[in-house]
This record gives sequence, C-alpha cells and structure tokens, in this order.
Amino acid sequence: MWCTLPLLWLLAAPPAPPAPPPPVRLVWFGATGGVSAHVGRNRAHQALADQLGFAVNRLAPRAEGPDVYAAGGRLLFRDGGLPVATLHRLLARLPEATHERVHGAWPVLVSPFEVVFEAPPEGVRPVALDLLMAANRLPGATRSTATLARFILDGDTVWALSLPEATGPWPTDPAAWEVRFAWEGDVQVRGEGRRLFNVGRPLHDGARRVAALQALVAAAPEQTLVVAAGDDLEAFSYLTAGARDRQRPVTWTAYQRLGLHGLAPGPAEAAFGLAGLAAESQRHRVPVLGANLTNAPFPGFALHAVGEAQVLLIGLSDPALSRSARQGFGDTPPGDPALAVRQARQAARKALGRAPDLVVGFGHLSAATRTQLVQAGVGLDLLLADFEDHGLTPDRVLTQLASEADRVLRARDRRPLSVVAAGRTRLGVAEVYFERSAEGLQISAVESRALPVTGDQPADPVTAHAVAEVRQAAYGAAERRLLPNLGPTIDGQPALRARFEADPLVLRSLRSREALPGRLTADLWRTLVANAVRADGGAEVAVLPPVPFPWALAGPVSRLQAAANLNVPDQLVVVALSADQIGKLARHPAAAELVITGLDLSDPLAPKVRGRTLDAREPYLVITTDTLRADPDLAPLLSGEPLAPTEPLRDAALRALAAQVDHPDQLARWMATDPGESRRWVFDVRDLSLGISDYRNARPAGGEAAYAGVRETRVTTRDNLAVNVRGDLYGIRQTPSVEWVNHLRAEFAQARYADGDGADAREETADAALAETELRFKALALGRAHDIDPYLTVQYATEFTPTEQVLDDGSLRDNPRKQRVDGSLGLVWRRDWVQLLRLGAVVGQDLAEPDPDPQVGAVAAAQLAVDFPLARWRLDAEARYFIPGVGQDTATELGAWLKARTSLDVPLFGGVGLGVFLDLYGYQGTSASTTEPGASLVSGLALRYDRLFKAARD
Repeated sequence: MWCTLPLLWLLAAPPAPPAPPPPVRLVWFGATGGVSAHVGRNRAHQALADQLGFAVNRLAPRAEGPDVYAAGGRLLFRDGGLPVATLHRLLARLPEATHERVHGAWPVLVSPFEVVFEAPPEGVRPVALDLLMAANRLPGATRSTATLARFILDGDTVWALSLPEATGPWPTDPAAWEVRFAWEGDVQVRGEGRRLFNVGRPLHDGARRVAALQALVAAAPEQTLVVAAGDDLEAFSYLTAGARDRQRPVTWTAYQRLGLHGLAPGPAEAAFGLAGLAAESQRHRVPVLGANLTNAPFPGFALHAVGEAQVLLIGLSDPALSRSARQGFGDTPPGDPALAVRQARQAARKALGRAPDLVVGFGHLSAATRTQLVQAGVGLDLLLADFEDHGLTPDRVLTQLASEADRVLRARDRRPLSVVAAGRTRLGVAEVYFERSAEGLQISAVESRALPVTGDQPADPVTAHAVAEVRQAAYGAAERRLLPNLGPTIDGQPALRARFEADPLVLRSLRSREALPGRLTADLWRTLVANAVRADGGAEVAVLPPVPFPWALAGPVSRLQAAANLNVPDQLVVVALSADQIGKLARHPAAAELVITGLDLSDPLAPKVRGRTLDAREPYLVITTDTLRADPDLAPLLSGEPLAPTEPLRDAALRALAAQVDHPDQLARWMATDPGESRRWVFDVRDLSLGISDYRNARPAGGEAAYAGVRETRVTTRDNLAVNVRGDLYGIRQTPSVEWVNHLRAEFAQARYADGDGADAREETADAALAETELRFKALALGRAHDIDPYLTVQYATEFTPTEQVLDDGSLRDNPRKQRVDGSLGLVWRRDWVQLLRLGAVVGQDLAEPDPDPQVGAVAAAQLAVDFPLARWRLDAEARYFIPGVGQDTATELGAWLKARTSLDVPLFGGVGLGVFLDLYGYQGTSASTTEPGASLVSGLALRYDRLFKAARD
C-alpha cells in the first residue's frame, strides 16, 4: 500500500513542460573583399597607429606598404622597406648570411591586430612602449618580448624579430612568407626622437576568417547557417587589368569547404556578369541567392530545416548602387527589395504549406535601402545588411520577446528584430531562440554579438599556402614607389589643402583637433588619375567612372596601392564629341556621379572646356571608358568612332603617373580640378563657299554719282547676277594668357550685268582681300566669370577690282584700289551660341588717299550660331561709326557702315553643307554729297565648307 502512494502522486501531478526547440545559429559577414583583402589598408592597424601618435605626442609615418614579411611568428624587415628581391636572395642563401643576435628580450606590444616595437638600434631603451602601456592607450595590447637579430648578406642588413610562438627552423620557401603592411613612424618621446614599427596582423583577412568560421560551425554544426552578404569575393586582378583576381578561386574553394549556405551578389560578385557568377557558384557548389534580381540565373531564396525550425534565407542586392557598380549586373539591375521579400515569403509559404519559422534577409545594403526595407514592414525577422564600420571591439545585443504583448506587437509590426552590426571587419553571430505555441514555433529571443578575427597564421594550411603564393606574385613586384609623398605639396597649395580638408574623413579628424598631414583623399586621387590619363591620351576632357578608393594614400604611394585604387576593368576610349554633346553631358544628372576634368561645370548652362567657351564648330577630344559608353543613359552623349586603340584604364594611369614620379609640380597641376588651358594652334576654315547670288544696290536718288569716288566695291558695283567664291582662314594660337588670331579673307565673283546698251556683259567684280591679326589678353580678363577679354587688332583690307569714278565730262576712270589700315582696341566676350561679341574703339586710314586723313570711331561686332536638329543658323555682323570732323571729310570716305551676313545651312557630310544666305551692306558717307545712306543686298544659294582643325598641343 505504501509503495503505491508515490506512484499515485506521480500520476496525479501535471506533466512537465516540453523542452524548448534548439536555437538556430546564424553566422554572417559582408564587404570583406575576399580571402586576401586587407580592409582599407587594415583599418584596425590604422586606428591603432593613430592612438600611438596621441600617446607619444605625434606619429609621422615615413613609409607604408608591403615591406614586412611574416611566417610562423617571425618577422623580416629592413629600414625603408624590404624588397621582394632582397627577401628571395636572403632565403635562397640563408646559410651564407651572417646571423647576429642583437637582443634576447626585445620589448614588443602585441594586440589582436598588430605588433608594435621600437626600431632596432642597439642599446636604445624602448621607453615609448612604457609610455603607451602606462597611459593605457592600447586597450587589449600586452607587453611581451621577442628575439631581435639581423642577417647580413652582401653588405645588406635584414632585421629579424622572433615572437615567443616562433618554433622550428626558418622557412626558406618564399611562398611561406606572407606580405604584411607596416608603418615606420617617427615619434617624439620626452623631447627625444624615437622610431617605431607598427606591423599589422591582417585583420579580418580571409584565411583567418575561414578558420574562425570553421570553429563557429564546428561548435554546433546542425544548428548553424553561414551567409555572406556581398562584396565578399575578389574582383579584378592587381596584375592584369580586367582579369579575375588570382585569389578569387581561393575564396570560392574556402567557401565551398566551409559549406556556405548563401552568398548575396554585390558588385564584386557580379563584376564578370551574372551568368559568369552562376557558373562559378555551380562549379564550387556555393549557393548564390538574389531575390531582387529578376530573371537572374540563380534562385532568390533558399529554405533550410534547422532542428525543428524552417528558415527562409533571402539574398538581396542593393538597388542604390553607383553607375559604375551596376555595370556587372547588365540588364538585370537590382529591383525593389521589399517586393522581392514579399514574393519570397509567399513562395516559401506555398512550398511549406505554412509560414517559415524564421525569415532572414541578408545583403550588403546602404543605410537608405535598409531604412526603406525596415519601414516597409515586409515580414523579415532578421535583416543582416549593415556592414559599415562600427568599431573594432566585440559587441552584444539581446532582444527578448518575453511577454504575450511583445509577441502580439511583433506579429502586428513584422519589422526586423535588432541585432548587432558586424561591420566590415568582424563576424556577426546570432542565436535565435523559439517557444512552442498553438500556431507553431515563435521567436522568443535573439542574442547577437560581433567577433573580431585574430591570429597570426591561417589554421587551414592549404588556403594559407595559396594565399601566400598569390600575394608574393601580386604584391612583391608592385611594391616599388610610384608617387612621391605629396603631403607637402598639398599642404603648400591653399586650393589643394582646402579640398583635402573638405574630405568627410578629414573633417571628422579636424573636429577632434587632430593635426593631419596632407595626403591623397578620394577627390584628389580621382582628379589626379583623370587628368593623368587625359594628358597621356591627348584629350581635352576626361569622363571617367569614380574609381574605387579602398586604401588611404599617405606618404609615398607604391604601385600596389595605386593598382588597388584603380581596380576596375574599364578600357579607355578616345572619341571626338560635338559641343552639343558636351553641353548635354554637363547638364545631365549623371555628371554628378562621374569624375570629369577639363570641363568646367561651375555653370552647367555655359560649360567651358579647358577655360574656353564651347564652340559649336569645334570637335572635342574626350577620353572615357567602354563601360560608360555602354550605359544606356550616357551612350548618346559619349557616342562617336574611337580615335585610338583602347587600353586598360589602370595601365594608362600607372604609366602616366610613373612618368612624373620626379615632377611633383606636374602632379600638383593634375590634382587641380581644372589644370588650365593648354597651348595649341587652331586652324579654322570658315565659310569657304561656292555660290550663286543676286546683287542689288539700293542707293538713294543721285547716289551713284555722289558715291562714285568711294573706294568700296560693294558701294559702286551695279546690280548683277554672279557666281562667287569666298572664304575665311583663321590661324589661332591659344595660350592661357594670350590668344593670337590671324585672319585671311578673300572674295571673288564672276558677275553678269546689263551694260549701257542693254546687252549682257560679264566682269570680274571681286571686291575684298583682308588680312588681320589680333591679340586677346586672357590674362587681363574681366567680368564675374573672367570671360571678357581685352583685345588689340590690326587690319589691312584691299580690293582686287578698283572702282570707277565719273568725271565732269561723263567719262570714267579707275579709282585707286582701297588700301585701308585699321587698328582697334576694346573687349570681346564669348559664351555658348554667342561665338563673339566685340565692342571697341577704332582708328583707320585708307593709304590710297593722297593725303594723310585718319578716321577715329567705334566698332561693334557679333558672331552668333545656333544649331537646330537639321540645320544651322549663323549671323556674322560688324558695324563701324567714325566721328565726323576728324581729318578731312571727303567723298571718298564712308563715315559709317554695317556688314551683316546671315545663313541657314543644312549639314551634308564632313563639314560640307548647303544653304541660303543674305548679305547686307549698309553705308553712309562723310561729305555733304553722301549723307543719304545706301545699302546693297546679296542673296543666294551656296555650297559651304566649314571645318576646324586643332594641331597637337604643346
């Protein structure tokens, strides 16, 4: 009986609650750049070096670059950098080298991200490290000791530092030595100079990341999903522009070995097209998910059963990509991510017959896209999409749905739960906990954290060896200097310094009152590259995509650094564009996204090319890229037959910059937004025409006799029909300070008119030959836009056919031919369709006059041109007025005249056009007999040739 009581009590007790389902673990990362990437020149390394500067008054980096090599806890380095050739020679002849142990316990500071130590001179006490530790400037750093030694081979000294973990013999295979980035900096400690080395451990380097990921997966393999959120692959090679990076297959292999559950396509993944990405993913059996890429050759989502939970992974690509970043997506650009998430959830519900237990969206998305997606409330439980830099220390976020009210609110809101932002340099880890309910599994809590990736060597030897081998090939040959330290140049020029200080990253430092040396910001670097390739390609304007800027450029710049910041596949193309295309480009919204030099966009309605107003007749040489010419928005503006063989943008930029390594003044000019006008010759064949014309002279009554002595064919010629030839040739020397214009004009006509007997007669009535030279003083330019230039002109005009004078007895005699010399001084202004406006004073005399008889007056002129879709209208007009009473007012002089020629031409081919014209010549004499004004009008049809030729620039 007594034994049955416990049994009855157990039967009467309520059943124990069921155990909660196992949690789902998510591990994610993004914007890492692949196995080989040092993110932003190892941003943790850079931040820690800044702290060094604060701690010991200042840190002035003298050298930065891949000049330290690491293997098995050992470091090899040399003052000023260790060239790869020296490394190879040392390792090949290591037994021959003299090995000297300098110090058995050389102090070092070791953090998860760097090794810091004082420079090797013997007997120097490293007080800088003591100060750093005492001030606690380096959180997480520990004091340790290392063995300092040196190798001497053929008179060359290489320093060796062996950390405590170093064991075994020295590796002699160069591929076993990994390239490291280091700063060699001068510091002031208690008024005494010291030198520090700061050698970075490649933070978040892919091989270490893979090892850390494998450790996380191994802790709970059945509960863990790993996703990469985009920009996680290497794109283009540092060695061959446009080719795949040699380490891209290494990263694919590492992700395959890891068992990646999803990769969201970013610009790096799509760099070689979506079809190429799909082929790579199939070859390596790594799933790519792009839900908002319509018609992409891979799925948008994937369902995974993790324990009892059904997890929906939705890969997303950012629709807010720059114009150049979208190129790889081709005709499948990223669409609305909110719509894609809704469609994926509906498809998953249909496949499962119920809603998934956990919906996860992931991708490398901008802040604006993330905000839009969160506010849309599309039913995401987790959004793993924030990969901005949010610090370098571990972080933790716990989100609980503890009460029924929390779960009701969550069901109604359906916005993503808060998780820690991993950033570029950490791994994100989230544990999602569930509770059972009548409706199924419900999320009860999410605990997330971010983990730094530390460690000296990759845990995976296969990946480690592949990484080291490719690094040697890529980095070793590229470590030589390309550019000098441009910091002093930037600091010494106010315009460059102002642009340097306007950089957002620099502004942030200036607000903290940190003194920054001048360095190449993204704006200065892109301008430098654009002007370098523009000058190298012989172009006047450069229109380039915004080249990437992943690495900060301070101090001397190596070829490796420059190659990393030019890592685009674009091929340069030189084309000739019209002024209309240039004007439309200046007003196009895409201009704000591009890097444009040589074209002044300060006034988009009146853009200038190299300081000169657009001329509708001038072809402009523009250097651009094949990707921009393929852009549907820009194709009409950049169309034209390529004028030179294409060349990779990176190759051309490196060649042009290398040629100026010893000329910082030229590099400074290239960093300017507009490097100024070039010196050049321009030859302009204008209005060379063959025409048929009708001449009418509307003199007042008695005017023929009154004007008979005037030495101007347009005044004395009788009405006629003529076939005429005329043309202008300009030779213009353009410099930044002076423009020298030389002008020749000739007109010739074969006229048919009625003689005194009423019969038709023919006569040559050529009436003009003109030569002039003009100086426009651009260095003295006036006006708000500095586009009003003073000018000085000297002109000589004569006639082929003399006019006839009627004598008192009615007979005729030839007048002397006009031989007029004029000098003019005034101002000229040009803008867009106003090719020239002139206003000035003029002094002139006809040398055919028997006595000196100068005239003084004013001159006004205008040259206008407007292009229509199928025709071009032009007006060339000049008016002169001479003050009466100056000299002798005779019947042979004109006191005022107006020349105006207007035409409407239809372009045919190669500068040839057909059109109609009207040519007006109005005049008034100076004597009492010629005060009545007259006019002549020529109308006709002409076949015209207009072409502007630009000689090579100086």
